[in-house]
Amino acid sequence: MGRCLYCAGELNEHALYCPRCMVPVPRPEPQRRPGTVTLLLAVFVATAVPCFLVIARQMRRPGLHSVAASVQAAGVGASGAVDQAQILIERCGPPDRDVSTADNDPPPPIPFRVLEYQDRHLQFGFVPGGGAKIGDPPPYRWALSGILDTATNQPITKDSAARRMSCLAGADGLGQPPSAPSTSPQP
Repeated sequence: MGRCLYCAGELNEHALYCPRCMVPVPRPEPQRRPGTVTLLLAVFVATAVPCFLVIARQMRRPGLHSVAASVQAAGVGASGAVDQAQILIERCGPPDRDVSTADNDPPPPIPFRVLEYQDRHLQFGFVPGGGAKIGDPPPYRWALSGILDTATNQPITKDSAARRMSCLAGADGLGQPPSAPSTSPQP
């Protein structure tokens, strides 16, 4: 039991106002336990550091490139750029999944596109090619940035993918447009 600060009347511990003078009873502010911020910071560091290490290790793996490096590499030879994602679809048929961030709002700095052929356990990753720069709007000419074996979650080469999908076999594999028919007259 407490006392009213205004009239000194007795107060029930759950009273919202003094029954004698009707003055509201001030509620004590909830106290934060000491160490709450420290605990939250420790949880954040304990989860963020391992994630950062995994990402850093993935970026150092041979065969994987950073997205920015892939965009830059795909921009070489912009005058003859082709849409490698479209070529893959034309050669091998529609994928089971076609995911793209090209039309997201707000747009990502570096969009990507993933074509997945589930029965072959293959995912093909694409970034804008053809001289695209960070921040350029769609439409894009997609350039292959990597191929993932979804069964093992490991990157694989174009040759390994071609062994699983015969439609990829060709002059230089994925990325080369189908040869155009000759327009010169036959003798």
